[in-house]
Amino acid sequence: MANISGEEDGRRRSLGPLRRLYPYIFRYRKMVIGAIISLVVAAATTLALPMAVRRMIDHGFSASDS
Repeated sequence: MANISGEEDGRRRSLGPLRRLYPYIFRYRKMVIGAIISLVVAAATTLALPMAVRRMIDHGFSASDS
């Protein structure tokens, strides 16, 4: 099978090629920061939603909870 973990021959790949993008990203740093924040919020929501549904199912909607 193909190795998709980013390691080849036991070596890790460097982030050097991504550093070349820094001058272009720096120009749009507010947008990049906004995109990263949006990604974190989306990931947190994706993880929290099933837990909230589980809590609603386990505890139900009873009058004592309100």
